[in-house]
Order: sequence, then structure tokens, then C-alpha cells
Amino acid sequence: MSVGIYLLGCGGSGGVPVTADNIGRKYAEIICPLIQGCCEAQGMTFTAGLLEACLIDSSFLPLQRAAGVSSPVFNPDGANECLKAAARYDCTNMSMVQWSCDLVYAGGVALGSPCDGTRHCAQAPNAHAICSESGIGSGGTCVPATLFQAVGAACIRDDLECDLAAGLWCNAGTCAGPLPAGSPCGPGPPWECAKGTYCPMSAPQICTPTTADGAACPDWYSCTPPAECWDGVCVAPPQGACLTF
Repeated sequence: MSVGIYLLGCGGSGGVPVTADNIGRKYAEIICPLIQGCCEAQGMTFTAGLLEACLIDSSFLPLQRAAGVSSPVFNPDGANECLKAAARYDCTNMSMVQWSCDLVYAGGVALGSPCDGTRHCAQAPNAHAICSESGIGSGGTCVPATLFQAVGAACIRDDLECDLAAGLWCNAGTCAGPLPAGSPCGPGPPWECAKGTYCPMSAPQICTPTTADGAACPDWYSCTPPAECWDGVCVAPPQGACLTF
């Protein structure tokens, strides 16, 4: 689901290896300057206080994505994917960034054991796994898998098998890029349609161009960011606020 957040605020990251101790700071230092640019493009004056607030608030995101995972364990491969996604934030794809950070921390469910989501399966460098059923309480099993693959690679069922940070997802067993306008869509991640288009929530579900501020809108995703659909009309963020997606 696309995520709209009213900005708290934002900061670079060196060549130090990513660890459980620094992943939050590294993530914040990458994404906050990009959020700052998005806000300034919307006419918001960005203060040092907003920047500091962003750095603090964003640093919690990697661990927050492990919500519901029992005794989460730091996963360096997932952390690097998260940072790569953060660097590709473009003011419209926050849901992709957050989704890409789902495996910074993972659970300890062993291969062959029951699971209710990929985040619960144990992950190790070059020894990844997904839950064979991705729904909560679905009675799946942790099975071996290759994560963060390039376009054209085979995938079982989980979008995390594909390079989310590059905008890919698991489409009918193959890692694929966003669909062009006019393509049949759904169900897929919020970025299944190319930038500037969206997948309607009701039929006919084809990738459809988004509409601008002030235009009529049939559902939440149909407006061109930063506008949102309120009472059937695309509405820009309130004056003095910054809305990122």
C-alpha cells in the first residue's frame, strides 16, 4: 500500500560496513536529504530542526519493519537492499522503499518449519528463504529462495525474491519491471504500474494515468503525487506541510 506521511524532517553515509548498530542512522542519512528535496520542491522551508527530526524519526524505520517478528535477527543482505532502495527514493515511491526494508531484520523459523510470512523465516548471507504462503496465518512453510533478483529471474511467489529497490516484483513466476500504461494489472505491489500510472481498485484494472491537483479521482491512488484523493477530488498537501509517498 502506498504510504503518505506528513514530514517530520531530514541528512550522507560513509563506507563503513552496515551493522545492526548503524543501519538506522545510515538509512536516515540517505533518505532524509532526498525527502528534504521533495519538501522544498513543494514550497516548504526546510529548517535545521526539521532535518534533525527526520534523522531521528527515519532511523527507526528498519526495525519498525520487523514488527510482529519474534526475536528478530539482523540480516546484512536485507540491510543493504534497504539502503539501496532509500537511495532511489524519488518523492513518489516511499512504499517501495519501506517494502524493500522488510528483511533488515528477520525471524528464526528454520527451513521446512511453519511460517506466516517471509519475515519470520531465518535469513543468512547467501542462504535465504521465503514463506511458501505470504498471507498471515496461512500455514506456509519456510523454503529456500534467492532474494533481490534481476528482471527475468524466476520467483516462487514473494516480491522480495525480486530487486524491489529497482522497481521489480514477482509477476506470475518471473521478476518483472513496472507495467506500461494500458496493461492489465492487479493484484500486485503499489509500483506494479509504471510511474505516472496506477492500478484502479475496481474493474477495468488496467494501468491508468494519474490525474493532477484539482481533477476528479475515483480512488486513493489515482492522483499524481503529492496530491491525494479526498472526497473525489485530487487535493494538494496543506500549506506548510510536506507530503511524501
